[in-house]
Amino acid sequence: MFEEEYEQLFEGEKEEFKRICNYLLSKTFILRDIYDRQQKRMIKSPEYIFVENNFSLFEKYLSYAGWQLINDAQNGIYSVSNIYGYNVAKFDQYTTYLLLALMVIYEEQPPQINLGNSIVTTVQDVNKTMQLLNMLLKKPTKEATRMAYRRLEQFNLVLRLNTSQDVEDWKIMILPTIKKIISYDKIKELCDEHIPLILKEKYETNDEQENDESIIEPNQVGGEIE
Repeated sequence: MFEEEYEQLFEGEKEEFKRICNYLLSKTFILRDIYDRQQKRMIKSPEYIFVENNFSLFEKYLSYAGWQLINDAQNGIYSVSNIYGYNVAKFDQYTTYLLLALMVIYEEQPPQINLGNSIVTTVQDVNKTMQLLNMLLKKPTKEATRMAYRRLEQFNLVLRLNTSQDVEDWKIMILPTIKKIISYDKIKELCDEHIPLILKEKYETNDEQENDESIIEPNQVGGEIE
């Protein structure tokens, strides 16, 4: 029973359990490998370690509220999915296109093992990708760009590696969670209009990929073009 397992925790562990539950429901994803800005290197996430050591406790507690705790051990990701399809975040058109461009960049570059399967790019390179995919009719304002990246960072999809005042000088780490939030149907819908051949061949031709674990329906995070 959940109550019995919970009472076996120390008081400090109980506080950590509550904090990480709120963190997970807020962020959707917890990654094993995270970048420490102070140490300027990848470290193992203390939140991930705590969930790993208390997985059964988190799984039982979240299930009471209608949440499924998903363990992607291969990519080092814990995520939550609401069984009723609630709590889906909606993105505006620019943020959705930005998300697709980031996905394309991630798929076209091999993930770096030393970066926890993340890759590093720049805002300028992302803008170039959006232009190549005909996603930018006009250059977005710096404020719109800043807000879009902060929105994606809120859900542990990207990480800003520097804090330059000029958003165009930002370096961006694209996290492996980027593969978790765009559904197979959405990819097929956007293939003809935007996604290049390398991804069309991967996602459009094999219907069996609909059940691939790396392509799941959005849970708490979802892109929506309005």
